[in-house]
Amino acid sequence: MPDLSVNINKPLKQEFIRLINDQIQYAIDVLKNDKNNIEKSIHEARKSIKKIRALLKCIRFAIKLSDYRRENRFLRDIKNLISNIRQNTVLIETLEYCNKQNKKEIPENTVNRLNKKLISNKNKAVNEYQKTNKLEQTIELYQIAQIRLNNIDFIKTDSKSMIEGIGKIYKKGRQLVNICNKKKDSVMLHELRKAIKYLWYQLSIFKNFWPELINIYTKNFEKISDLLGVEHDLYELHLYLLRNGTIKEKKEILPFVIKESDNIKSKFYKEARLLFAEKSKFFNKKFEGLLTLSKHYQ
Repeated sequence: MPDLSVNINKPLKQEFIRLINDQIQYAIDVLKNDKNNIEKSIHEARKSIKKIRALLKCIRFAIKLSDYRRENRFLRDIKNLISNIRQNTVLIETLEYCNKQNKKEIPENTVNRLNKKLISNKNKAVNEYQKTNKLEQTIELYQIAQIRLNNIDFIKTDSKSMIEGIGKIYKKGRQLVNICNKKKDSVMLHELRKAIKYLWYQLSIFKNFWPELINIYTKNFEKISDLLGVEHDLYELHLYLLRNGTIKEKKEILPFVIKESDNIKSKFYKEARLLFAEKSKFFNKKFEGLLTLSKHYQ
């Protein structure tokens, strides 16, 4: 996976276009070279899209608002095009996780039957993806995204505009932490996770400037992102069972899915609150200072 760090002494547009091109080219290469492992290639390609969207959100105040919204929508649509296979894979992995956490309590036969059904659904999605040339369509869309993003106009060239973009996500994260503490809703927790993941990727940009500080942030962002990722996957399995599960599956598996989800919800707040302990203005000022220092020492 390509590195996300920038050289602050080089032009803002040049550096971000380089990072975006690295991510897009990586996704295209993975999709072309891993045709025999569709699940892995799609997972890697989706991660690249998330990183590109994080970069786009980082420079949202350096480009026109209309351009930001248009390109963000386009990238989101690419990700959604290849989400079905990943979603089926996640359901299988989450069932395995839930079963391991409650090995002696969930009936093995029920787990095996559900697992067989989920594998069948995943295989159907993979076959459909291969038969309908979606792989070629996906690669073509990445190539189109590369052309579009390479030609985006920058209305600001100062690196401080990056801090505005990151600060907006940080402020949203602070708000979501408080909302999620009052109402531990899985949909809102997923929104918090997305904000945290964007921040994780965005702050990685600065890792060569002050590694000790950035590593503290990124490691903690990664930790809470993974935790909330498990909760979201449990929520997806919960929904699947409600919509498609048999009465037996709902009775013997669903309670344990809910139990694992509640366990995560009960402990996420303390760690998330620490991540967003700083006021947004202080957070922004800290990274503005980091940019100023980096120009002298990089």
